[in-house]
Amino acid sequence: MVLLACTFPGTICEAANVTDGHAAFTRKDYTRAMAILKPFAEQDDVQAQLKVGFMYFYGEGVDQDYREASFWLSRAAAGGNPIAQTMLSRMYLYGWGVEQDSARAFTLCKSAARNGYADAQAHLGILYAEGLGVGKNTSAAVDWLYKAGISYLTTANREMALSMVDVIREVSPDNFMIYRLLNEIYEETGENHREP
Repeated sequence: MVLLACTFPGTICEAANVTDGHAAFTRKDYTRAMAILKPFAEQDDVQAQLKVGFMYFYGEGVDQDYREASFWLSRAAAGGNPIAQTMLSRMYLYGWGVEQDSARAFTLCKSAARNGYADAQAHLGILYAEGLGVGKNTSAAVDWLYKAGISYLTTANREMALSMVDVIREVSPDNFMIYRLLNEIYEETGENHREP
């Protein structure tokens, strides 16, 4: 699909496709990305909705507007996007642009975590550890934090995987999952074990 996009008011419109919008977003040309992606977001392109929500959330290319961010992220989350679900979960947890609702935050986060999104798995582990939106459950917290560590490893994010070791240690200091995750990390990277 090709849409006409006006990058700046008063300029001649040019034909643009969604790929141009994603490329502008990647280049951090957020003003152009918003001009191109918003019409696609309005036509239910989930990736465009995510990026439009992101730009409103962080004030990139537009004024920061949590309500507008929540609108677009809600649409992307309903389309099954785990990044949008995770961002929206945090918005509900802290009441950013939406009414604070820990239970809704938990539900959104769990959906994203079940889809294998590492940031959601880590966030869900913290929700269980703190009892936010769900009863406090150390065992479930450690399980999700471990899953996050493994997911980070599969995306070659060793530092985040190691950070999950530290979070597990905070939640349950003597838990065997600390050693299990360390073994996974060092088998993947071929490094020697560090003392926990």
